[in-house]
Amino acid sequence: MNAHLAEILPPVYEAAARGPVLTGFDLATTIVIYGGIALTFIGIILCFLRLLKGPHLADRALAADTIAIQLVALVALFTIHFNTLAFFDGALIISLVGFATTVAMGQYIVRLQLRHRGSHERPATATLTEKTR
Repeated sequence: MNAHLAEILPPVYEAAARGPVLTGFDLATTIVIYGGIALTFIGIILCFLRLLKGPHLADRALAADTIAIQLVALVALFTIHFNTLAFFDGALIISLVGFATTVAMGQYIVRLQLRHRGSHERPATATLTEKTR
């Protein structure tokens, strides 16, 4: 009986030392998550370049908004990868701050255009009926 156990136990111990083996759905999920994390990092880097180089202020505002969206996606991928909801609050905070930043930059762009145009002219958001008056 002991000789039979000696033959069975070493392969079990070797398998435990190698760690968990990913097969099928787990392997595909892991590959997709790692690929998503890598592509999201590349997107964030490209948006930072647009944020620094953008020829117009609207390009910079769009790049900042896209960075916020990609950070939320990155947090979601990390949540799935680590199998925890600890990062979920961070995703909510990032999305709220990103929205507030987008609104603030939009207001800044409109006010800057109004300042260049002059205070005596109508804003560009006037409706068709107001323009015909």
